[in-house]
Amino acid sequence: VCDRIAILYEGELKELGRVDDLLKEQGQTQLLTTRLNDEAIKDVEEVLGRHGAKLISVDHPTNSLEDLFLKTVHESRERPGRRYVPREEAEGDGSSASEPKQTEPAVDP
Repeated sequence: VCDRIAILYEGELKELGRVDDLLKEQGQTQLLTTRLNDEAIKDVEEVLGRHGAKLISVDHPTNSLEDLFLKTVHESRERPGRRYVPREEAEGDGSSASEPKQTEPAVDP
């Protein structure tokens, strides 16, 4: 594990610095908000235009596979008994596949 890295190409030093600084896209600013409706996105786009900026994309953030796994483990410890429900089964009862239903643990007679 290192805090700083250097990138060499054909024997020449091309980049040097802290990992987090080098990985930041310096020419862009990222805003993270709660979910916005289309009208709010249009308003944001207009405000950005008045400040000489352009809205490049609107998307939902993604997690790494490791973050998803750790979140799932954490939630499973907090709520034992919750199980995955395939999307087609979840759609039939109005729940979402991303929000697992609570299932009762099996009881031996």
